[in-house]
Amino acid sequence: MLEDIPVGNPVLSISQDLSSYFGFVYAEIIPPKNLDFIFIPLRDENGMIITPNYSFKGIYFSELLKESIHFGYKIKVMWGYKFNRGKDVFKDYVETMYNGRLKAKSDKNNSLQLIFKLLLNSLYGRLGMKEIENRLKILSKEDANKFMTKKNIIFYSELHDNIILRYNNNVNKEIIKFTDLSDETVEKNTFVDNIKQRGVTSSIPIAAAITSGALIKLLKLLNMNDLN
Repeated sequence: MLEDIPVGNPVLSISQDLSSYFGFVYAEIIPPKNLDFIFIPLRDENGMIITPNYSFKGIYFSELLKESIHFGYKIKVMWGYKFNRGKDVFKDYVETMYNGRLKAKSDKNNSLQLIFKLLLNSLYGRLGMKEIENRLKILSKEDANKFMTKKNIIFYSELHDNIILRYNNNVNKEIIKFTDLSDETVEKNTFVDNIKQRGVTSSIPIAAAITSGALIKLLKLLNMNDLN
């Protein structure tokens, strides 16, 4: 989590030069024949994670693919997404939590050190969370108006005398405070926009890059010649 991570808006690129990327690359990957531990993963048709010893295609963090070349992998880039290189994005948070955990361990405060551990590990896991599943309802206008005061509304549309609503979880109470439901001058769409919240604040690129960074560290150990 202290390594450089992809930030900003992705830029689609058709460059086939792997060295020009910091981001994610769609490529054909040809594993080496004589490596003790092949390590680039693939999710198969059954949803299982495997590490193929045959040629396959997928989208991966550019830095993992660059590192894999040193172990005999051949990478044929087709296209990808380039990101800005974010430096020290989580530095303060990680160091604060890590040092707090060390102190708690030295003080033999097991409960506190576990809390620090969870806060530290949850940082990038939180960024990889899936969006909350959305649900759909068709309600009368009267019922819809009541319903909208309680849920995060993502989509609103009139259907004859009814209303179609797509929503996820409960609405943030702090937002409700600033919305005067008795004010008939407030347009419906404006009202919906005011109470809408994102389901999950996430960044799959960051979570995937951190996971790939951990794999880069591990593969050097997995392929040590004298590793028993």
